[in-house]
Amino acid sequence: MEKISFIIPSRDNLKYLKWAYEGLRKNCSQQHQICMADDASTDGTWEWMVEEQKKNKNLSIYRNEGPDRLGLTVLYDYLAEELATNDVIMFFHADMYPSKDMDK
Repeated sequence: MEKISFIIPSRDNLKYLKWAYEGLRKNCSQQHQICMADDASTDGTWEWMVEEQKKNKNLSIYRNEGPDRLGLTVLYDYLAEELATNDVIMFFHADMYPSKDMDK
């Protein structure tokens, strides 16, 4: 099975971003790359991303410092073009939760 780069932009959605991230780590059949972007959040998203990246070598992160938002479309493109390292990518919303073995 090919590795996937999951593409997840977020803005002030930390509660659900954590849930999506942990779901991917727990429910995928193998460890895939997770690419996350913080779109000028004010809820601690960036600080959490930095801490998680220290623990997970498969996590790539980007921050838009703002003050203006870039938006989902711009960040999907940026993460896919600049951070994704796998041939297969999946756009994944920060408020989605994966079912068991969804990567199969």
